[in-house]
Amino acid sequence: MSHTKDSFRVSQLSKTWAMLFSLLLFACLFTPSHADVSVSKPLTGESYSASNGKVSIPITWIESNADPKLSDITEYTFKLCTGPNADIHGFDDEIITVKASDIDGYSYDFSVNADVGADGQYYVQIYAASKSGWTIHYTNRFELTDMSGSYKPSVGAVTTPPSGQTSLADGTNTGVATINSASFSIYYTSQTGKTRFAPMQTQPGSKVTAARSQWTRQYPTSAVTYYTSLSTHLEQLSTRTAGWSYTISSAVNWASPAPFPSENGGWYAASARLTKTPTLYTPDVLAGASTATSG
Repeated sequence: MSHTKDSFRVSQLSKTWAMLFSLLLFACLFTPSHADVSVSKPLTGESYSASNGKVSIPITWIESNADPKLSDITEYTFKLCTGPNADIHGFDDEIITVKASDIDGYSYDFSVNADVGADGQYYVQIYAASKSGWTIHYTNRFELTDMSGSYKPSVGAVTTPPSGQTSLADGTNTGVATINSASFSIYYTSQTGKTRFAPMQTQPGSKVTAARSQWTRQYPTSAVTYYTSLSTHLEQLSTRTAGWSYTISSAVNWASPAPFPSENGGWYAASARLTKTPTLYTPDVLAGASTATSG
């Protein structure tokens, strides 16, 4: 009887934890809408192929905890762009304005003509208009293939999206939203903003010159903390990583691959394995062997 009660308690406890986890997941996925556009897709490096003279680019955005509120935005304008951040080239023929009420959720499939340019790297400018002003944001760079145009897209040394712009009627948040380079020097674990900044990715050297006793951590370790109650909002939305200040050249490795074991004699079929029948030594056999030895 005691065993049955314990099993029942464990079952009820498992159901309780499952319910709490579901509520936490629901709260994280369905938080209230309260902020400006923060583009989440396309991801950097994603590729989209043209077909029948068109190419569709799926765009998704979320709240960024900045004015204006998404509920106040009346329309979105999407424009295809290419080029480095300091010299943006926008395609005036590939632009469309859509009412916010005509967009289901926070995503839109932007369709452009395949003859706008050649294969290469592009990104989309998103202009969001509201009653109190406007904002401009850019997607990550993505690749378009099977294009039929002659214009060659270009990419600068910095691969992160161009900085956004915000203009509000009350003047509380106007001007270009530039990123302070000092933000990248603050330890990641010491930052508390919705958007955090990571340092530039570095490449390893050709050899290690320092003695092992002199090795130190480049960045401090971080602690793990747990929620003590259900959260109704996201603590962090995105991370910006500093662009490379260097370039990397690469080449194709034309060396022939090493053969498989079955091709270089290092493999044999299971049917070809060596076998040996074991000898069974009974007490009589052992006694006879002992008599023959002593004689």
